Amino acid sequence: MKNDQYASPLVIRNGQATALQRLKFTERDFDENWLQQLLYENHSILPFSEIEPAFSGSIPIAREVPTAVGPIDLLYLNSKGYISLIETKLWRNPEARRTVVAQIIDYAKDMAGWSYSDLVAAINKANKSTGNTDPLVELFEQIEEDEFDPHIFIDRVSKNLEKGRFLLAIVGDGIHESIIEMSLFLQQTPHLGYSLQLIELAIYRETPEDNQNLFIQPRIIARTKEITRAIVEIRTSVSPKDISVRLPDERSTAKSSRRKRITEDEFLEEIASSVGPDAVDFVKWVFEQTEDHDLTIDWGNAGPMLKYEHPETGEQFNIGQLNKRGELTTTHSLHYRFKKLGLPTDACLEYLNTVSGLIHGAYVKDFYTKSGGQFRFKKITFGDNPGPNTNPPFIPLYLNKEKWFEAIDIVIERIRNLLDNLE
Repeated sequence: MKNDQYASPLVIRNGQATALQRLKFTERDFDENWLQQLLYENHSILPFSEIEPAFSGSIPIAREVPTAVGPIDLLYLNSKGYISLIETKLWRNPEARRTVVAQIIDYAKDMAGWSYSDLVAAINKANKSTGNTDPLVELFEQIEEDEFDPHIFIDRVSKNLEKGRFLLAIVGDGIHESIIEMSLFLQQTPHLGYSLQLIELAIYRETPEDNQNLFIQPRIIARTKEITRAIVEIRTSVSPKDISVRLPDERSTAKSSRRKRITEDEFLEEIASSVGPDAVDFVKWVFEQTEDHDLTIDWGNAGPMLKYEHPETGEQFNIGQLNKRGELTTTHSLHYRFKKLGLPTDACLEYLNTVSGLIHGAYVKDFYTKSGGQFRFKKITFGDNPGPNTNPPFIPLYLNKEKWFEAIDIVIERIRNLLDNLE
């Protein structure tokens, strides 16, 4: 991958355009320590919600966290108990290209055997803290206030440590041909069960003298021909046979090659607890169907949204969301989208009515603004006297799943034709 594939960004002030200059990490003042400090002091630089939604809200906890195999450059954590290990590497260092993957894998393998107390002890050591209190609980209690439950947090962190459920990310100043070597390393050692996320960090400034005002552009390198992007999951605590491996084959269209994400694992665990095993089977089936039906999965905080994107216009249509409580939600979004684009709504209403007919007790209802009674949208709702936030259960669709996707195919075809005609 070449450094010059992106043009330099421009800043326009009072109609005058100024090209920003890429900061060169060959300069003495900009080394890996500087890059680590930059990430540590500015937690929003790394786009966790785009990398893996389960890790959204992650913040840096400590630098140089000690492990038995060496210190982790940066350790991030979020209030849901998800742990990220970050390695910073400047690609001017040839040795970094050969060792960085092995390093971050070793850190993950070592941490996979830790307890929650081990993690706290390592963080305290990195931060040179001598207190007896739990710094993680204290931190997130301050951030989340009443919404934070320390017992759930500790349990989730412990579970993620036990399963080795980490996000591994290598952050560098440019992704070069060495990425191919990394990919080959991963594929030649499948017994390790690893893949990882790469983030290229492009940093710009207006003048060579200006080191304070920086323009930072993170670039997520994902699912390219050079590297397979996935999430690490180590099953502890013993031998290579206990480590699960999921390396997708880009050349295969088999459904078994669909990548599984930590966000998906979290969602399936929650609906297994709140709804039951049938809901898990149904959701897995839905995930397997998406590609064949021109759908993509967009992970929201409540669960996966099934979306269709028109290839020519880029317009997106939310077909529905499966939430953690076992409900089919956001069905109003489809009707709202039709209205916003000025499309005739008969195709949308046909879809909503068909789906509501597959769920006993569900029906389509109009909703209005509280003041003035102005019409807002139609959605599938459920039960007696429902409000705008009342949604039907999705588990009845399990018995009618083929009919549901037939309805999805029909509405997508109608959308495609309507937008093609507008074009």
